[in-house]
Amino acid sequence: MRANSWRRRGRAALVVLAVLAAAGGVAAASSPAAAGTVQVDSWITGVTPDEVRIGTVVDGVDRWQSAPDHKLAPLFPNGMHRSDQCITVNEIGLHLNGTRAHVWGCQQAGHQLWRMEPTNVTGLYRIRPGLSRSTCLDADNRDGGPNGAAVQLWQCFAGGGQTNQYWWVVTAGPGFMPPVQLVSNFNGRCLDIDNRRLLANGSVAQLWDCLGQAQYNQWFVSLITAGPLQRP
Repeated sequence: MRANSWRRRGRAALVVLAVLAAAGGVAAASSPAAAGTVQVDSWITGVTPDEVRIGTVVDGVDRWQSAPDHKLAPLFPNGMHRSDQCITVNEIGLHLNGTRAHVWGCQQAGHQLWRMEPTNVTGLYRIRPGLSRSTCLDADNRDGGPNGAAVQLWQCFAGGGQTNQYWWVVTAGPGFMPPVQLVSNFNGRCLDIDNRRLLANGSVAQLWDCLGQAQYNQWFVSLITAGPLQRP
């Protein structure tokens, strides 16, 4: 992921996980979300689709320590109710730009747990692997991040203008701890899994238009009580 100088030197990588199929898409703006919040977990606050503002610039304060090891979460898809499969990155690539996210059988290992780093905007988070402070969940932003663009790890950039490293947690169902869609603050597409292999191990994460549960872009984010992380 190259810095988003808005010139996109060469082929800047990164994209952001996106969403909003709900009420006809996402409004573009730069103001923070206000009302319409939903408690996704005891420590994660989501927003309703009409509260999302794609392109919001946060204050850029590093709040990594606001999401310590005992507040890590697996991400598993609501599609096909496959709670046995989790978003994963290979341990050897935790600190490398371009490491592709994919699904694998859940093991509660550190490379399958994610740190939901809050921002000063309700419902907008930066997502880091539990075992890496230097990399963020990112989407390849070449050509505007079309359907099928890679979701990967990339160096976390300082400041709040790197919109493709920030994600909206958008509620996709009623009640406490509902499924959510992870919406890219970059272009409003969803974090999705290529479903051609029906969520088999190794199925890759990508950006895709938010089209509902059948498209594997609804997720459960659940706080776990973690002991010492299993480190590679």
